[in-house]
Amino acid sequence: MPSTTIAIADALTALLNNANLSQAFTAVRSYTPDFALPEMTTLRVTVVPSEREQRPAARTRQEYDHTFLVGIQQKIDPDEDRDGQIDALMTLEEEIAELLRLFALEGTPAQWVKTEAKPIFDTNQLHTLSLFTGVLAVTYRTWS
Repeated sequence: MPSTTIAIADALTALLNNANLSQAFTAVRSYTPDFALPEMTTLRVTVVPSEREQRPAARTRQEYDHTFLVGIQQKIDPDEDRDGQIDALMTLEEEIAELLRLFALEGTPAQWVKTEAKPIFDTNQLHTLSLFTGVLAVTYRTWS
């Protein structure tokens, strides 16, 4: 039986893959997302287990917060409308954030707690590599 964190990551990946959003992609779960820049012309969505926090919820009960990073990455084509491409990726990032808030993760007891985008995208990678990288930190709670 996989760990609770892995089960949540897999359910999160499945939710993303079954969603009808503005852009098509196949989300993958990964521990070390590392793509070569030429591969980034294809939209990449990656789910990475990031943090787990445990604390008492009652005398005999524990509460766990599981945080996952959802990366949205794609190389911007300099020969096309740069702002339009970035706008589309920003829209997708917001759609994913809303999806995660609204839909439960099938097959898990996890409850959505919050989604953060700090910063909304990596300006350094955009300037130096023409690579849009947006990262959502999404937290789900479980109990035992």
